[in-house]
Amino acid sequence: MIRLPVIQILLERWDWVKGSIRDVTDLTPYTESYEFGKSLDDPAGSAVLQVWPQIANEVNAIDFIAMMDVVRIYEFGTLKFQGYITQSGFTGYISRDGKPNRAVGVTVSSFGSILSSTAMGINIGLLIGNDDAFRTAAAELTASISKDLSNGVSYANLIKNAVANWFGLVTKIGATNFRTWVDHYLDFSSGLESEKTPNLPRTLQFYTGTEQSISLWEILQQLVESPLNEMWFDEGPRQVSVDGVNTKLPTDKSCLVFRSTPFNGTVDQANPNGGFAFNLLPTVDIDLNHLYRFDLGRNVQQAFSVFLPISATYDYASPLRALMGQPTVDQVNLSKYLYRPLIVQLFYTRTQAVAATSTDPKYNDIDPTIANVSETLKNWFQHNDQYLTGVLAMMVPADSAKDPRIGDKVHAESIDGHFYVESLIHRWQYQGALESYVTVTRGWNYRTDSQMMLVDRIFKRSVTQW
Repeated sequence: MIRLPVIQILLERWDWVKGSIRDVTDLTPYTESYEFGKSLDDPAGSAVLQVWPQIANEVNAIDFIAMMDVVRIYEFGTLKFQGYITQSGFTGYISRDGKPNRAVGVTVSSFGSILSSTAMGINIGLLIGNDDAFRTAAAELTASISKDLSNGVSYANLIKNAVANWFGLVTKIGATNFRTWVDHYLDFSSGLESEKTPNLPRTLQFYTGTEQSISLWEILQQLVESPLNEMWFDEGPRQVSVDGVNTKLPTDKSCLVFRSTPFNGTVDQANPNGGFAFNLLPTVDIDLNHLYRFDLGRNVQQAFSVFLPISATYDYASPLRALMGQPTVDQVNLSKYLYRPLIVQLFYTRTQAVAATSTDPKYNDIDPTIANVSETLKNWFQHNDQYLTGVLAMMVPADSAKDPRIGDKVHAESIDGHFYVESLIHRWQYQGALESYVTVTRGWNYRTDSQMMLVDRIFKRSVTQW
């Protein structure tokens, strides 16, 4: 017997003149199936819906559904996905039993897609002919980010200021109600509570040549220095641990979340910006009555032997080192797998003005810190061929607190292991079960008899992490 889930699918139409919702339609009775996906690495999640050809009052769905209408998917009363329609189409086919079938397919892009869309590139002002507004706004954006980088502003505030300036550009080129629409559905504050600040003076590689089409997401990725930090979108309400502090994302909003990557040791009270440990993340327990399949394994595809950060340091005396960074070699993995590099690009510079005037010791010499980054990457990733990765297939629980979300640590009772959730897919079909396919990494049995010793060179801590 299949447990029937409680779902609701709403379509909201925006009045682009007044800057408010015009009307709301409940698509739930007319939806045959849906699937949506989210990932830590890519803000551009998406959903696909199959809707009956006729909906309320015998209206043709293909005529009624409009581009940029907002779709909200609720599961057991909790918002799990929302985005805007970017494509719709009418399909028909004859089934094997000879019955005709028709449906309207709807593609929905998550709100995170706004930040990564090429249509939101920095040259948008040039494309529509508003050159002066574009050049002024682009200059203000560049100057604001450069000033924040020089003043040692926290990562979270770097993100907030960059987003504010970016949408200032959008407003100046004439899209006056676009920001109103964004503010209604998105939240750029609740998930940006981290007080972590950059350890080095930096500059942004910004707007040169063909990079004028750079997206806002690409700018933010440069600012947060992935993989030392991570950033993603998700819907509230949900609890998320931001640098050791539990934060509740607001209800019915898509929120941008930033935090230290949770693999760099325990919290150091003397250095609260030093990050937090994986074992301090709250654990989501997957019950046996929900988990019905798992496919887990190990492979050598992510087994690295050379850990190489490439910095933007400018040093005439050692141009090769400036180009190649300072690699750390794992002799064991090198012997087993030969040359398998993990290359991470960081945007540090010697030329920034603050470096010449600051009395902070961290500005004295960048090279040792780059070397420590290299050593830390080794400590994070050298055990990849030992970790379990794969997919946990489960029914979505009615209790949203037990439903794994991206960025969560999960514990599967039947496997007796903990995992990190990096992406997921939710899938439902009429009269079927509501299923979740959770892609997990860093799987390990984290009992006290199976610990790994990791050393964090950046923050000078030696800890038993797991």
